[in-house]
Amino acid sequence: MIKRTTLALLLVTAILLVAAGEASATSSYMSAFNSRYGASATKLNTCTLCHLSASGGNNFNPYGSDIRATGLSSSQSLASVESRDSDGDTFNNITEINARTFPGLATDRPATTPPPPPPPPPPPPPSSVLTRITVSPASSALMVGESRQLSAAAFDQNGQPMSVAFTWASSNAAVGTISGSGLFTARGAGTATLTASSGSVRGTATATVSAIAPPPPPPTPGLTYDVTFMVINERTGRPLSSARVTLDGNRERTGDSGRVTFRRVSTGAHVYTVTRDGYRQVTASVSVDGNEQVMVRMTSTSSGSRDGRRDNDDDDD
Repeated sequence: MIKRTTLALLLVTAILLVAAGEASATSSYMSAFNSRYGASATKLNTCTLCHLSASGGNNFNPYGSDIRATGLSSSQSLASVESRDSDGDTFNNITEINARTFPGLATDRPATTPPPPPPPPPPPPPSSVLTRITVSPASSALMVGESRQLSAAAFDQNGQPMSVAFTWASSNAAVGTISGSGLFTARGAGTATLTASSGSVRGTATATVSAIAPPPPPPTPGLTYDVTFMVINERTGRPLSSARVTLDGNRERTGDSGRVTFRRVSTGAHVYTVTRDGYRQVTASVSVDGNEQVMVRMTSTSSGSRDGRRDNDDDDD
């Protein structure tokens, strides 16, 4: 009986010594941890910091196993494993300790702040809006039957050129028409506004068309007329006789009345020359479309009359 009691006491004593040693070890690491990291008032101040059980024991979590594996003192071992990620949750031990999460428990990790969303893409540049159309040339002057090529240019709200299709129109088709490519053709006298448009935007130019005077009718073949020349002194107005008049190569002299007539002169323009001694030659043309009378004034080459007397040439008449 005495032996059994003695054995029981020894067993209890041994258990108490082992427990005391473990408690002493736990107290030593815990004290060093709390002192190093200021964690005494946090949830980390518990045996589960290093053990799988809150009561401690010989079953260690990954953090406790890493500390034991160093073989260093409590303070040295704590420092040596700070950079490790003992529980494999992508956060190293010191990060978890500072965040007050268990470095040996993968399910207890620091709260992560999601990265800020990327900035929104810049807004697209504003679409080009057709704002202005110009037409060149801005004004044109044409004769009936002539053509003029016009061109148009389009610009957006920023003054930048744009590529658009144009519709061409003339305000007065009687004055002129314009093709789809901007070719204006003059039809009649007047003014027309020429428009190049795209949608509601338009540009304009003006075209002024003049009529061509019709040519004179051709002379009627076979008709002839009389052409009478009257030659006078330009200063006195007196008729000059013996003046030589040449028309179409035919020469005649004026009579006392200063007249001479050419018969059967065909229609059309004819050049004539008049000469007389003491007078300057006269050369001109006459257009014949009927019987014609031509007045020729000749200028004397002398100094003229003196003391009211007539020109010497007049005295010869």
